[in-house]
Amino acid sequence: MTEERKIYMEKKDIVHTSKEILAAFEDNTAIVFGLGDNKKPLDRSNLMGGIWKINPEAIIQEVDLCVFSVESTAQRRQLLIIDKGGNSTTGNQILKLMHGSGVVPCCYVSYKDRKHGIKKCITQMFDHKIRAIKKMNLLIDGSDLLVTVRYLSEEDQTKKENSEA
Repeated sequence: MTEERKIYMEKKDIVHTSKEILAAFEDNTAIVFGLGDNKKPLDRSNLMGGIWKINPEAIIQEVDLCVFSVESTAQRRQLLIIDKGGNSTTGNQILKLMHGSGVVPCCYVSYKDRKHGIKKCITQMFDHKIRAIKKMNLLIDGSDLLVTVRYLSEEDQTKKENSEA
């Protein structure tokens, strides 16, 4: 059994409260992604174990529903990683691991810094092209997690422009 698999087996059943997840989301880098169709049975556990090897405090949670972009696309079975207590080094290592795994085609990355109440988000395509800047929100309904990734609204753009003036 690989070291990553051992770490995964130790940490996979840790339960985080909704309040803890939301607080961590607000103050840390968050990454949302789905696994590609080309994954093998152990790819998910090896990837998660690898992430916990980089940052043992990271929160990895399956999201009940994700809504992406203007033309709302809802997807299930997405994973949310919160790089709790991490920094730019751990965040970059996690992204590098995800890219190297070959089973994550792209992800949405929202860094810990908020500007004017907006948690900005980029689309990372792993071809090193950064896509449009968006915003990410995490909503909690009971024990269900909903992540939204949307383009900045006209109101958000106005806030951004007024702050830069």
